[in-house]
Amino acid sequence: AVQDRLRATATYNAETGQGGPLLGDAAVRTLQARLGGVFSQALPEAGNGSLLELGFSVGVDGRATLDTTRLASALADDQAGAQARISAFAN
Repeated sequence: AVQDRLRATATYNAETGQGGPLLGDAAVRTLQARLGGVFSQALPEAGNGSLLELGFSVGVDGRATLDTTRLASALADDQAGAQARISAFAN
């Protein structure tokens, strides 16, 4: 939802010839990049693992995705470690 709103206000519409009010705003680009990398951040509280290792990612469209097969595998291999990563991220 956040990425959709950012995209709507920071893009150029070729059909109407109008740019969104935040078109070209560096802060918007920075925010989009940070949101895109949120799942790759190391979580020191959980052994420096990341949520990427559990199957969480951000697609090219900016939407969060979850590979449930990868998550199930991570939970089967190390349930406590997977739970620690999720808890560290939530806090």
